Amino acid sequence: MQFCPPSYFADNSTYNCVPNCPTTPQMMYAYSVTWTCVLNCPPPYYSYFLSVSGTCLLNCPSPYFAQDSTRSCETSCVSPYFADDSTNQCVLICPSSPIYFGINNVCKSSCPPGTFADNSTRLCVTHCPSQPLTFADNSTNKCIFKCPSSPNFYADSTTKICVYYCPNGTFAEVTSRSCVLNCPAYLMTYADPTTGVCQPACPSPYFASDLTKQCVLQCPNTPVKTYALTPNQLCTKQCPLGLYG
Repeated sequence: MQFCPPSYFADNSTYNCVPNCPTTPQMMYAYSVTWTCVLNCPPPYYSYFLSVSGTCLLNCPSPYFAQDSTRSCETSCVSPYFADDSTNQCVLICPSSPIYFGINNVCKSSCPPGTFADNSTRLCVTHCPSQPLTFADNSTNKCIFKCPSSPNFYADSTTKICVYYCPNGTFAEVTSRSCVLNCPAYLMTYADPTTGVCQPACPSPYFASDLTKQCVLQCPNTPVKTYALTPNQLCTKQCPLGLYG
């Protein structure tokens, strides 16, 4: 017989026409393009076993995933691949639409606690990357370029984490949402040791020094002499009219 009747497949190992391709002594798959039983499904098809027989499919049904390296439908993906349930494929990089990130060989819509979604690699990571510089935001479990104002977070460059309170010796700078060693000169703010924040004014008994950009108990005398002005709580180079240094 040159051709098998409709709905039958040619089994070249037995020279029979069969409704289902054999599973022993070798697993074979029904390939409907040529109506033959094949050991391996040719691209773009994937081998799929259901109940008692195998077949070649263009797309793997849920909950299976198309594995290109084996041309087969698998229940899970192996490293370095991730199971993408939006396409039912094993992928090297999880998609950005829908927004997915890879962890434990699975693409997830959100990263679990203790990990952070990194847009540059599409992975859930325990430490956010330095190139590009991002910070771990525990409120969203994401790696972000700028820490949020709600909740009130600041970027700690040492740990690359968004924190409520900046480490000792650094100050929270509201504009950049970062922890800084010195409050920036272009902003009229001063390092307040009582709050650990760059503030527009200093609380009593401190005075705002433009020389140091700090709230100080005593106004500096170098590189120029400055004077404490109350109640403005400022260090001034020249006392107002009627007042003396």
